[in-house]
Amino acid sequence: MRIRYGLLFLLCFNLSFAQNHRTIAHHQHLWLVYNGIFRLNDKFNLLTEYQWRRVGYGATWQQSLPRIGIEFKTKAGINFAGGYALPTTYPYGEQPVVAVFNEHRAWEQVSMGHTNGKFKFNHRYRFEQRWLEVKTPDPAGNYVFLKYTYLNRIRYRVMITYSIRKYEGSGNELLFMISDEAFINFGKNVARNIFDQNRVYAGLGFAFSEKYTASLGYLNQFIIKPDAVRCENNHTLQVGITFNL
Repeated sequence: MRIRYGLLFLLCFNLSFAQNHRTIAHHQHLWLVYNGIFRLNDKFNLLTEYQWRRVGYGATWQQSLPRIGIEFKTKAGINFAGGYALPTTYPYGEQPVVAVFNEHRAWEQVSMGHTNGKFKFNHRYRFEQRWLEVKTPDPAGNYVFLKYTYLNRIRYRVMITYSIRKYEGSGNELLFMISDEAFINFGKNVARNIFDQNRVYAGLGFAFSEKYTASLGYLNQFIIKPDAVRCENNHTLQVGITFNL
């Protein structure tokens, strides 16, 4: 019940915000997502991830996002993780950044889940420390590194997975997945966009076994820029593959 009301609140907030602001750019994106989970021992996993994010369903770059981390598993089903990411963001769309820039990102998270019949629920709380490159034009008109801006962000995602069908004897399973994730900025360097973005996702997954899963779905990414006036509503086709070894 609380999950349902939380999702409804985030969706209503997202829609009301979009209606009250004038500058909303609409884009079509393609995200190809790889996740790899590698068991180190009974308590620790190595987490690897890469997201190939493109504009126009693959035409040009939006962002390149590699991420790595270590996960600690507990007997209570609560997992702790932390690591590093190196996103590279490119100019794209109707409200482009002035130049390509990198971001150094440390992250920590807590995740937990439970099962109710054919439904699996997962809650993920992630805290991020972000160092974003700021660039300035030189006399020749080229953008060069000036400094880093430090930002804090917290993210909460709830994901619900429903087992549509299990294929007996093969280990295969057809899944339906839905999720919502809210991003909140905080700290002295946050100007106006405390609410950074929201992502709503729905898709189908096919588990070939407990170790390999492929997915295809739609993700709506609503971004609020630092001035809290310019926004993006990104319609995204997301294709994913997960290795759980």
